[in-house]
Amino acid sequence: MPEAFTLYSLLAREDEPTAFLYNEVTKSLTSHLEHPKQISNLAAEESQNEVLLYLVTRSHRLVKIFDTLRHFQTKAKPATMPQIAGNLATETTTFLIRIIIPLYEVLELKKLVLFLSSALSTCLTFNPPSHLRHLAGQFEACPKLFPALICDSVGGRRVQRWVESPVMALHDPKILRYWTNAAVQMVASCPGNHESLGVIQDWKTLEDTREALSEISMKLDSRAQEPLRDTRRGYFHTLPPSSDARKVNTTNIQPIAFHTDFPDLTDNLVVVQGLEQLGLSLPVSRRSLDNVLKALQVEKTKSILCSVAATFPCNFCKENLVLVQPIEQDISPVIDRGRPTHSDELLQFLGNVIGLWKVSVSAPALKNIRSYSNKADAVSQNLVELTSGTWTYKRIGSKQQQKALRVPLAATKCGQDIKILWQIDVQTDEQVQVPQQIITVWAVGDLPEIDKAINQVIKIQQIYTQEHVRRCRTRPVRSEDKLLPVRFTSRDMPTTDVSKRQARLDVTDVDQATIDMANKFFALTKPLIQAIIDNNLVAEFPFDLSTDEARIINNFETASLILGRSGTGKTTCLIFKMVSRYLARRALMDEPPIRQILLTRSSFLAEKLREYSRRLIEGRISQPLHLKSLQDGSFHPWTTSSESSTKQDALALKDEMFPLVCTFVELLQMLESTVK
Repeated sequence: MPEAFTLYSLLAREDEPTAFLYNEVTKSLTSHLEHPKQISNLAAEESQNEVLLYLVTRSHRLVKIFDTLRHFQTKAKPATMPQIAGNLATETTTFLIRIIIPLYEVLELKKLVLFLSSALSTCLTFNPPSHLRHLAGQFEACPKLFPALICDSVGGRRVQRWVESPVMALHDPKILRYWTNAAVQMVASCPGNHESLGVIQDWKTLEDTREALSEISMKLDSRAQEPLRDTRRGYFHTLPPSSDARKVNTTNIQPIAFHTDFPDLTDNLVVVQGLEQLGLSLPVSRRSLDNVLKALQVEKTKSILCSVAATFPCNFCKENLVLVQPIEQDISPVIDRGRPTHSDELLQFLGNVIGLWKVSVSAPALKNIRSYSNKADAVSQNLVELTSGTWTYKRIGSKQQQKALRVPLAATKCGQDIKILWQIDVQTDEQVQVPQQIITVWAVGDLPEIDKAINQVIKIQQIYTQEHVRRCRTRPVRSEDKLLPVRFTSRDMPTTDVSKRQARLDVTDVDQATIDMANKFFALTKPLIQAIIDNNLVAEFPFDLSTDEARIINNFETASLILGRSGTGKTTCLIFKMVSRYLARRALMDEPPIRQILLTRSSFLAEKLREYSRRLIEGRISQPLHLKSLQDGSFHPWTTSSESSTKQDALALKDEMFPLVCTFVELLQMLESTVK
């Protein structure tokens, strides 16, 4: 075999190989039974590092070779050809086992998927080798590889062929479980239609049943390890002391039964219902228990994996690999610095969301909730349950309404006649400033009110962008018995800002009630829940902010010039900015408040803003953990009338009188009194 026509020389060549050279290398690999070893020798210890460097920029060369070898394998007819084809599969598998993990660390994922898809075609086309299961075990060390491979148009078909091959049954149960769980998680979070809801439920049932039976098996193992001195025909023998065993009197033998009792599993609902759903019999002995566990871990798991793999490749899943990452825990600000940052001040003002999901309540819904004083506990309990991720998405609406909705609506019962109307929505997270799934509560009321609200939501959803709809319909990530919201890391893709829905509505096509529903939303926080339970109709709470509004409130480095027509929220931003700094100073630093003054022209408006600011702070006082020092009533500057404050010396103003809300005229009068 000429050295110029080896596989190694093809990789080591500086210039791009010609078609003639590719053809000659292919001939050298398929001309003799021993020549396929060139493939596995590439990953030999003495040459592996050098080959890795070549593959970073020249992996496409091996891709062409593997594609050519696959055609050779499919046409292998002469007597020696099948053996060579089998050797090609074996040596390629050996090569991948040795090279896949180090290659995962240096090669771009997209190129690695293309490379692996082509190599697997050689492994799987002709009589897949049994040690292919060792290659499957390498995927656990490459967490992004399997999802990327199964989503690829070519790689997905290779995975499907792999899981359907007989060698998959030889795989370690741990590997089967890893593959199946990864595939099921992708399907569960995919916005596309995999038609695998039944399979997903079967997998959850299988996992619950397997865990319950494994626990029973461990208990039996611990009992079996109890020391037994002499065993014969199922008896424990107590032998009398004797120097000659032949003189033992058998009448002195006292038989004691072994611990051979098997627990009755008919009362274990998880096991009984799980095995019934999966088509397996209830074990009645230790041997049957082992057989059932083996069936769950191998045959049933493989069956589910085959069903899920058949739904790939999927473009939606491929896109989600880049755009989506699940949230694994509740996000809350950690306050451990000497001085608060601007982000801390805003979060302290807005309040931390409850649970895993942020729940955003519309203004009409909050108004109705406060009117149901006799059902406050039931409503608040169901709202808190929405934040936990333990809910089920039960669609609501007539067939015509469901068809018109771009994002499905769900309903949660609060007693016999009250329902909560909600949907999965997307909003920019205030802390990390990336889009994230939330729950929007549109309405709370009886059936006629809910039906009317559905028609209003249909009109509101018409302004959703296509990207916003896709993100709303993305399935949350299931983790054990909870659903986790999805965070979208791509910030530049267009979505519908919650705070701008009202502005985008066609006022000629909607009524005032629809505009009000799309106008303001309030995050479900502990103070808000407490106000609902206490039937506090006075306290005010900050509504959800747009990205621009949050930027204005967070800007303390320079002066801000806010331009906008009437009703766009300029004054509200100033109020929120003032109150957030006040709360942060007192709550985070336990220091006197910053001496802030808010000026306006109208005395009527000044009085309204003074009252609104007071109610906002009172709404936040319901968190005793951070605001203990504000509960003694000494913080209220608004108990002093503007008339009395203008008659005193500005230098004599006390900290308790700030933030100060007054008119320009009142400020000038105060300064005049100071000068005099």
